[in-house]
Formats: sequence, C-alpha cells, structure tokens
Amino acid sequence: MTDIEMLEKIKQLLKNPVKADIKKITDSFKDKTVLIYGAGSFGKEMFSFLKESGITVSAFLDRNAQKLGSVMSAEVFSLESFNQDKSNTVVIMSIVCDKDIRKKILSDIKDAGFSNIIEAQSIRCLMVDFTKGYCLDGAFEKIEDIYKRLADEKSKKIYLQNILAHLSRNYSECGELEDNMDKQYFPDDIKSVKGYSSFIDCGGFIGDTVEQLLKRTTPKRVVSFEPFIDNYKKLSEFCQSQRDKGIEFTLMNNAVSDKIAKLTFATGTGSGAISENGDTVITAVSIDEALVGIEPTFLKMDIEGSEIDALKGAYNTIKASKPDMAICVYHNIEHLWEIPYYIKSIDSDYEFYFRNYNAFTMETVLYAYNRKEV
Repeated sequence: MTDIEMLEKIKQLLKNPVKADIKKITDSFKDKTVLIYGAGSFGKEMFSFLKESGITVSAFLDRNAQKLGSVMSAEVFSLESFNQDKSNTVVIMSIVCDKDIRKKILSDIKDAGFSNIIEAQSIRCLMVDFTKGYCLDGAFEKIEDIYKRLADEKSKKIYLQNILAHLSRNYSECGELEDNMDKQYFPDDIKSVKGYSSFIDCGGFIGDTVEQLLKRTTPKRVVSFEPFIDNYKKLSEFCQSQRDKGIEFTLMNNAVSDKIAKLTFATGTGSGAISENGDTVITAVSIDEALVGIEPTFLKMDIEGSEIDALKGAYNTIKASKPDMAICVYHNIEHLWEIPYYIKSIDSDYEFYFRNYNAFTMETVLYAYNRKEV
C-alpha cells in the first residue's frame, strides 16, 4: 500500500474506527490452562489484567524459577520443570525485549512442547485507546500535516502504519521497521543536534535509560524524575554506583506534569501512571518549575500517557533551550499526531522522526530536533 493509499484509508477509518475486542481474546482463555512466561513487571501486569478479566493464571514460567519460587501467589516453573499436560495450555509471553531475543524465547517455548503461544504485547496494544472524550473531528488535517513534516521515509512509514494499525486493530505489519531496543532514545541513524551533555529523564524507572546513556557517553548532568518509590530507590542505587564518573546527578521522586500539584498515582505492578483512581498520592512538578538554572540538551519522556501535560509544563524550557527530544507516543492513539503538533506550536523549526521498538506499535518514540540551531 502506498503512502497516499494509507492516508486515504486512515481518513476513512477515522469516521468509523474498529473497536478493540479484548473480551473475545480473554474469553478464548476460559477453557484453557493459562501460563505467563516472564515473572517480571510486565508478567505481573498481565497477571493482574487477566485476573480482572475473570481468567485464572495457573503459573508463571521463568528461567529464574528456582530463585523466585512464587509470584503473586502463583508458582513459578522453568520451561524444563513444567511437566503438566500441555495439550490445552496457552502461554502468554510477557517480556519486553529485542526482536531477536523475543524470537529466541518464542522458539524455546515452542521447543518445550507448547503449541499455543501468544505475545502479551499483542493484547496490550488493544488496550491503547483514544483519550476519554477525544474528538476525531479535525484529526486528519493534523495527521496529514505531521506526515508532511517527517524528515525521512522510515518515519513516514512507521507513522502511517501505527495509526492505521490502531484504527483498524490489525497490527500484522507493524514489525516491518522494528529497531533493537538498545537503540531506544539513542538512535544511531538520526544525527543529533544538542547531544546528551545535559540529560533530562522523565520516567526514570529503575535507571535503565541512564544506564544505556552511560554506555555511550559521560554527560555533565543527569536529572531524572521517578514518582514510584520502589523504582526510585533502585534508580538512586544505580546512580550512586556511578558517582565516580563525575556526573552531576539530580534525582526527583516526583511525577512530571503541567504544574505543581498533588495527584493520585496508580502504582499497579509495572511502572505506574497518574490516574483518577490511583492508590497513592504523589507530588507532580513541571519541567519549567523544576529545572531552574538548568538548560537541557536532551529531554526524554516515557510517563505512561502524561506526555502532553508534561510538555505543556516544559513550554518555556523548550522555547528557550531547544533541546533534542525523545517522547513516547504509544500510550494513547492520538499522541502519534497530537504530541508533534504541540511541539510544532512551541517552535515550528523542529523536525520529526519516528522509530518503533516493538512489533505491536508499543515502544514507539517521536524524536524532535531543531536543526536551525546548527
């Protein structure tokens, strides 16, 4: 399908997008023994989702089974130690990893005698929806405008494939341009402008992005925001271990939004997110208020759907410092065009790229660079 044909298809689907039918998938598990491969945060997230959907997970499969013992009251087996009947079993592979590693794991599960294997990301992508109350009127004009501003053909293809996949709920072609996850936020096929000397990490998690950064360079400064206390402790431990590198670390146990405010935060079993039904009260800050006297060269955001509010709270910083940016756009469908459209409203000199790090549109990142600064 050509780009023109894809745009026309998107225009038509915006009038009547296909509704995600997750219940159809979960209902298909009801007469089966359900196992989750991967007892980490993503596996726990899928366990909770299936439980809420009325599905009982019989056990986890994990290579660290002996060390883990049980997770969320479910026993953990290795592939080799699971000796129960596999004929009516479905394995939900719930690990976020590079495509080559993912293929190897899927092959190992199959070789262990399991024939019904589903990737959890193929379920998770169906949970990505339009923001509540979002209106599609005028969406196509924005989609087309951003398409014309994309700086390379790879970005255009990823952009159109992702939008079309969400509107049609058909994700079969989204892995065509998938990049390895170790390139996420640090693409080697896009020339940076400002570099990483003053790195702002919104959604620091346990320090995984900072760790990837330090494998490539030694920045002057790293500022990392992480509101979930358990993740924050691990982030702090990692940064403490890097003190000999002479980097100025500033860690903030806060969410990032458009203003200073008390918000409710759903800690869940993964990275967590701001939610009206959250179980924890946190303090959110804005980039403009938090980065007093700091001029970022690179701004990264992966904050579970709160990216637009956070960008609004970084308006003055972006306007003044014009940092390179890597912003996740996979938490809500319309973020694929609304986020670059908002950045364009701050500074029209930014050019845009898209890169995708998972076969089901998950882990899709918008890169923004102001090359007028060069």
